[in-house]
Amino acid sequence: MLAEMEKQIEMGRCMLYNVAKLCDEGRPYSREAAILKLYTSEMADDVCRMAIQAMGANGISEEYEVERFYRDNKLFTIGEGTSEICKMVIGRHVLRRY
Repeated sequence: MLAEMEKQIEMGRCMLYNVAKLCDEGRPYSREAAILKLYTSEMADDVCRMAIQAMGANGISEEYEVERFYRDNKLFTIGEGTSEICKMVIGRHVLRRY
């Protein structure tokens, strides 16, 4: 699980660097930003869930931060553009290409 979590986090980090590079260069990045937002919000949910599972009963204890991370992550999937909105933005970009 740790390897899977690290893989997903590193993929998100690489995507973030790509979006930042496009932004710094003054190039369009709305498609990439929507993909990044969608991926990282879902990835954070997966990683938190795996962390809770790996920690067992301690994972749901308020004594450890992972419980709060899992709870707070729901804001990422519904705030600042829901996952559904991100999918619509991505879909529009795909349709424009074809």
